[in-house]
Amino acid sequence: MNVQLNLEALKAKDCSYLSILDTSVYPLAPDTAEISISVPGYDNPFTFDYTIGEVNIFNSYNFGFTTSSTSGFTALPDGVYTLTITTVLILVSTLATT
Repeated sequence: MNVQLNLEALKAKDCSYLSILDTSVYPLAPDTAEISISVPGYDNPFTFDYTIGEVNIFNSYNFGFTTSSTSGFTALPDGVYTLTITTVLILVSTLATT
């Protein structure tokens, strides 16, 4: 069962947003997923729920850099970001007896 992981950081005109598109190929769709994002200048990564196969958008509010969830976003720090995806696949097996 080979996963072909492919994450794309989409180019944005507004540096307050980080948009990540997941175009990965999963032989079996995961039940849940999380993304950990290491931000330049911060020691610990930020972890969020992640939707497989869609664009996931994060902004300065998600990272706790601003206090309003609807306005006043600030530019995210410049530098190299590290993204780590963790998926969980729950396999259930049913044993039939006669």
